[in-house]
Amino acid sequence: MLRREEKMLSREVHGEHLISRPKTRWSFAPQNDTVRLKKKALHSSIVLQSLLYINVLVSAVYTFLQLFVSFWKVVNYQAYRVNPVYAIDLGALFVWLVVEPIRLSNGFFGNLNEEVSKISTFMLLTIVPQMGALAFLNAHPLTMPFTLLCDWLLLALYATQLVFGYLTLRRLFARNKADFVFLVTTMNEE
Repeated sequence: MLRREEKMLSREVHGEHLISRPKTRWSFAPQNDTVRLKKKALHSSIVLQSLLYINVLVSAVYTFLQLFVSFWKVVNYQAYRVNPVYAIDLGALFVWLVVEPIRLSNGFFGNLNEEVSKISTFMLLTIVPQMGALAFLNAHPLTMPFTLLCDWLLLALYATQLVFGYLTLRRLFARNKADFVFLVTTMNEE
């Protein structure tokens, strides 16, 4: 049985918490007894991150559903063989399939790392190709009712992601502005 000392010491030095690890018989941690934890305000959005997790799952289901329905439409509808204009929805689906992983990765890592450029790219890719492709897929004359429901669900998810992405960008801009002002004032004092 491992014997542990339950006593943990914590003190604050220069805005950092120093936490002593409990002593154990076997140590798998680094030899340094103290862990330094920085006090840092979190400016990323937990709600946006949760929405992105949900979007990954919904997009995976939507991809398989749309691929199956598109294959079924090409095989069963004569309009696709007679008039190639009807096949434009396959192009919109292809654009959606290519851009969606890029959009989600920019949103995911931009929010986690609090990077303004990646969150801005995420929002731009949400508005321009993705919402446009889904709107086009909704307007297509040979759209199935359950794909309409999935398209509207994704559009609602995109709209909420845009709202929380905008709020996150505002917080990040305010933090960057405050950091810049602090940097300029400390440089002027020297």
